[in-house]
Amino acid sequence: MQGPLSLDADLICLMLVHNEAHLLPDLFAHYRAMGSVQYVVIDDRSTDTTRAIVQDQPDVTLFEPLDGSTYARDKRDWRGSLLDALASGKWCVVIDADERLVWRGYPERTLSDLIATMEAQGAQALIATMLDMYADTSIADHVSHDAPLAKTFPCYDDPQRDPLAYRAALTPKRFRQKFPLPNSVLMGGMRDRLFDASGHRHSYLTRLLQSKVLTRPRHVPDAALLGAALVTRLTRPRGDKPPLNLTKVPLVKWRTGLRYNGGAHHLSANLPLAHEAGVLLHFPVTRGLEGIAYLANRGQHASGGGYYRSILESGALSDVNPVYAGTSTLTDIAQLEPFFGKAAP
Repeated sequence: MQGPLSLDADLICLMLVHNEAHLLPDLFAHYRAMGSVQYVVIDDRSTDTTRAIVQDQPDVTLFEPLDGSTYARDKRDWRGSLLDALASGKWCVVIDADERLVWRGYPERTLSDLIATMEAQGAQALIATMLDMYADTSIADHVSHDAPLAKTFPCYDDPQRDPLAYRAALTPKRFRQKFPLPNSVLMGGMRDRLFDASGHRHSYLTRLLQSKVLTRPRHVPDAALLGAALVTRLTRPRGDKPPLNLTKVPLVKWRTGLRYNGGAHHLSANLPLAHEAGVLLHFPVTRGLEGIAYLANRGQHASGGGYYRSILESGALSDVNPVYAGTSTLTDIAQLEPFFGKAAP
């Protein structure tokens, strides 16, 4: 452990990083603007300047994985054990380096305001959509520079322009028994549209049925489980790879013994949920084909790197501009209202 860890911090931001030096200046600028946060960073053996950048931050405590542990196998324990030790009873933002959390009213409505609303509701967790952000250029040319990521990659698949851009399904019953919150996954967006993440092209009817189950990530109430289960069964992907899960729980009041299912997608306990949802602006391609090839060869993400290999193997798709008729350019957080759900009472 290195850095100025303060056990008195009210809010902790935990992230795992690996060779993501190009993302860190924008990351710290975004989250520091939210107020006073104690950062806890696990550097997974970076070989670029990531470690040096993290060590140079005055509000970051750096941890390293134990010898013999790996991201693919042990990230659940990395996150859980640190949060148990440092954050029990505290609010935690749990993110990846390529994610920027926003919510209704951001930035005028501060993170403290959001947490105060959740506290008043008795809520202990916020669900959010991972919203793939991209640029009006080929995937091969998706390379970040010094500008803020949201300005370099301002485009997203807009459900107001394309009502079938997103779809949802229940998680499998056995999975729900271990990780019950939330009990659904949201799918779709740019990567799914371009690279067919599930390995199966969905018919119009399938997409229509799925989009009617959920239009944003949420926890399906017991009264609606039967209908959601039926639609999930009728429209289950038949490909050889699971669909990408766009649902995450990035803001949680931690309690000892909680665990994520690996990534911060689902939790091992049914915590009271905020009435509204958030959005994680997600920047999945920021180093062009070189970055995709690195993730594919590293084999630590998305089906052992198989998803990223499928992008590379798609060949000409790397030269395709991801903009389509359902694309919008993000200029105001209010545009994301369809993802935020019910406002606080």
